[in-house]
Amino acid sequence: MQTHTYPMAGERARPTVALIALLALGLAGGAPATTETFGTGTSQFSMTFNPSTAAYEMGDTEVLNDQFNKFYQATTGSAYAINVGRALTDTVCQVSGIEVVDFINWLNTRLGLPPAYTFNASHTALVNWNRASGARFFLPKEAEWNAGYTLNHYAPGPCAFEWIQAGTGVGTVMDGVNDGVANKKWNGVFTNKFSDTGFRVIRAVPPVGSLDHFDVAVSSPQLAGSTFSITVTAKNASGNTMTADNLTLVTMASSTGHAQFDSNADGTSGDNTKTLANGTFTINMKDDVVEVVTITATGGGGRGTSKAITMNAWPPPEIVTFGTDANQFSLTFNPVTVVYNAGDTQILNDQFNKFYLATKGYAFPNNPGLALTDTACQINGVDLVDFINWLNTSSGWPAAYTFNQAHTELVSWNRVPGSKFFLPTEAEWNAALAYIHYAPGPCVSEWIQDNGSGDGGNLNGVDDRVVGKKWDDGFNNTYSDVGFRVISDPTVRSPFESWIMGAPQTGFSDDPNHDGVANGLAWLLNGTPMGNSRSRLPLATNAGGKLVMSFQCLRAGARGTAALSVQYSNDLGMVDSWHAAAVPDSTPTGPINGVVFTVTPIPNSNYQNVTVEIPLSAASNNGKLFGRLQATDK
Repeated sequence: MQTHTYPMAGERARPTVALIALLALGLAGGAPATTETFGTGTSQFSMTFNPSTAAYEMGDTEVLNDQFNKFYQATTGSAYAINVGRALTDTVCQVSGIEVVDFINWLNTRLGLPPAYTFNASHTALVNWNRASGARFFLPKEAEWNAGYTLNHYAPGPCAFEWIQAGTGVGTVMDGVNDGVANKKWNGVFTNKFSDTGFRVIRAVPPVGSLDHFDVAVSSPQLAGSTFSITVTAKNASGNTMTADNLTLVTMASSTGHAQFDSNADGTSGDNTKTLANGTFTINMKDDVVEVVTITATGGGGRGTSKAITMNAWPPPEIVTFGTDANQFSLTFNPVTVVYNAGDTQILNDQFNKFYLATKGYAFPNNPGLALTDTACQINGVDLVDFINWLNTSSGWPAAYTFNQAHTELVSWNRVPGSKFFLPTEAEWNAALAYIHYAPGPCVSEWIQDNGSGDGGNLNGVDDRVVGKKWDDGFNNTYSDVGFRVISDPTVRSPFESWIMGAPQTGFSDDPNHDGVANGLAWLLNGTPMGNSRSRLPLATNAGGKLVMSFQCLRAGARGTAALSVQYSNDLGMVDSWHAAAVPDSTPTGPINGVVFTVTPIPNSNYQNVTVEIPLSAASNNGKLFGRLQATDK
């Protein structure tokens, strides 16, 4: 049993004091390391470059067997033979000078940058060791090696880690730093392997204010085969958005090669490039494979990789059967997804016709001549809502919407708690749009939510992109070219659960907005889940010695399993125990446990105004009397 009480005027709750110890930690400052991702699929790997410092303005990293092996697989299609049998986490070694420089050049070209070094025509030696303008990855020079030496953390393995810069590319002396042995040499010439020396790579910091990297933002998980969006934002080295960049063309790719991009959002995949606008853009993507994938944006010397995206298989659809015998039919609701928490389906002529036969005994007159598998249309608003309500009542759920007494229009479009089937709201329609498969026929399937009055509400065209569609005339008239959809709530919620849905704390006794009014009491008193509900609390006055409280609350029939009661005591329950009286739905003929209620229903609403009188006889000898409301739910 969950219980929450509200103290009335004259009653003061003792505050609860929480002692919070704050621990100050001294954290070493410094620039962050930089991680770059290269390759795709099984050949993908990342390199984390040590942070740039004031003394060393280039991040550095050593190259491991696994990284070099994946480069070799990506460029030659085979593993690097000399590395076979060596630990993948060891420093790479026995790599020829040509292979070292090929690796460096590939790091650049994978980011859309120029290669760092230029080979001769026969690809046997470098033209010179001058670095190409615009490249970002290089072998360190001797001074850069020594400046960055203290930043390096060496991987284990049989290969020492040396500065390997050559002057001409032939038999040049190397200055040993790691193992203290000077005058190490390439074995013979530039193309030969060197047996005991690993190598490092530096990442040059781009000029101040220029494009450094991309942030690639995407949510996870997603559904395989569904369309979702990715946002790419160009950043400089300081992490500021390049808002003036309207020229850089960015290319999108995926780690598995299965992603399909749609840069112009025309529904056709295959266009994976898009130009920045004010430093950013959003692009549509889908991936038909159940897998984990990352997305990389490359262009203008920048590169960025998304977090891992889990592509989930579609959950099974929900199949519900309605009617009996010849009038029986089934609706298959699209599966509930992460982004769309209610299954949806469109209604076909055959289905609507069977509903008509089941409820009226004759066929729907406006559907003759239309294929049974076409989308149902030319249905007036009353018939449409009757269909939704019948889906609920024939399955044992309450009707979704409430009509006026004449059955000509709805009291409101508010959904009745505990119902299962509804017309989608506009937000629900748009959220489910990527998962809809339309039936053929002359009627398009549009969002058909009325504006609330049941007369002439606008329709927001989604399928045929025609906006401003209307009911032909009034709620009762037919509309000629608009079909409709139904959603199924996968979890039929209690009235309170429907009200609290979406709040950060959903317990009956929780108070997520810290207004001092627990969720359950706020709900019963017509408050809001995240708005301040203190104004909904009872007003207490002393009228002729009687304690009088006034408030607005839900009718008992709309409270589900919850209960609301008035309680009173002359000493806060110390000796005089709290006396309780349940709040009724109408004014009773006499007092309930000593409490006089006056109940005034609010028309066309589930709420009522309540006035409570607790007599002077309940007070103590010195005139003290305390009252409170208590909300409970099982």
